[in-house]
Amino acid sequence: MTAKQLAFCHEYCIHRNATKAAQRAGYSEKSAYNQGSRLMKNDEVRARVRELIAAQFKRNDVTADRIYDELAAIAFSDMERYGTVNEDGSITLFGWEDMPRDVGAFRCVSELVEKRGKDGITQTRIKMHDKILALRELAKIKGLDPEDTPEAKAQAIRDAIAELDDFTFVDPPDDE
Repeated sequence: MTAKQLAFCHEYCIHRNATKAAQRAGYSEKSAYNQGSRLMKNDEVRARVRELIAAQFKRNDVTADRIYDELAAIAFSDMERYGTVNEDGSITLFGWEDMPRDVGAFRCVSELVEKRGKDGITQTRIKMHDKILALRELAKIKGLDPEDTPEAKAQAIRDAIAELDDFTFVDPPDDE
């Protein structure tokens, strides 16, 4: 493997983008897209990239179980575990000491913004991570992807045939 190819492998592990990795490895900006694509088809390069990514995961303790745990935390998160809804519709968040430990604090929250209004009242906006996306990812992992089952594929074929049956073919008029 050349030094440039090895540099590409390391850069790919940083960016996960073949074009950017090719540029950073010293390939010209003009040819980076084609070079990145070509390099990712090279068996030796792909094997080295897989090794480097596996090493990154190991260093950072990224395991399948941790990924599943995080996806499940997002997919099954419930705002009622973070606070209580008051009679006036406002929400009072639990303090850290009252936060359920299995919630993982705010790992399910993607954005938390507090603003103090002119009236002196602090308003908190909480945006959760996308539950639907997390549920879809878990479904795929579990083999429950509804679009990928044999039944779903067979139904898609039946639907396509039914649509074809609905067409009425008309012969072109004779030129007389």
